[in-house]
Amino acid sequence: MSDSITLDISNFLKTIKKKLAHLEKIPKSLDSFKHAFLQNGQAMYVANYKKGEVTYSRNIEKVLGYYPEEFEKLLPTQNLLHPKQKVIVSLLINQGISSVVTGVFNPDNIKFVLLYKVKHKNGTYRSILRQTGVFETDSNNRMITMYSFITDVTGLMDTDKVEWKLEGVDNELEQNIIHEVYKLGKNIFSERELEFLTELKKGKTSKEIAAKFNNSRHTIDTHRRKLLKKSHCKNTQELLGFAESLTI
Repeated sequence: MSDSITLDISNFLKTIKKKLAHLEKIPKSLDSFKHAFLQNGQAMYVANYKKGEVTYSRNIEKVLGYYPEEFEKLLPTQNLLHPKQKVIVSLLINQGISSVVTGVFNPDNIKFVLLYKVKHKNGTYRSILRQTGVFETDSNNRMITMYSFITDVTGLMDTDKVEWKLEGVDNELEQNIIHEVYKLGKNIFSERELEFLTELKKGKTSKEIAAKFNNSRHTIDTHRRKLLKKSHCKNTQELLGFAESLTI
């Protein structure tokens, strides 16, 4: 297994675009979004997955610093995501979109909530609460456009751990996503590194872990550095948040 796993959002969205190419959407008015009250630190946008473009946005520049055309180019890439979160966030976004292109579930009931870090134009990372729903569908309830409200919650909510919730789908699909997240986490680290990570979660020191596995402290510290590198985390606290996000 390589040191980093990349789930390519761009290629995934190209695949979705092809799947939706033959669908005819039932158009809806944007008036509700144009007149919606946005609080300070809040923005919204509508993405058309058949066309592969952002068709409407408000306040993106105020929240993330990007002009609308800049945001549209960045959105279908991983460049807005924090390095230590890009793997799990990419997986969750891909799974969330996949769940609404089939038309199996009532689009009015589907809500996807995601708490994660997003890169501001000034280079800092902001903690963002993203609430996404289906906007326009075809006659068979297959999603074509989705809306997202994003709120800057920096300083209010901890985003070292990615939080998510998908409403309006059956329990089997939700459990499948949880399993995919868990499987992803298992694939990032070696079996030995996972054993070491388990001990870190118990609050054990390198010295204590070395004694348990009959290793030198140098070997344990090497494992720790590998874990940090693979997860793109700066310290053990961030690593534990990363592991919790992946349910490992």
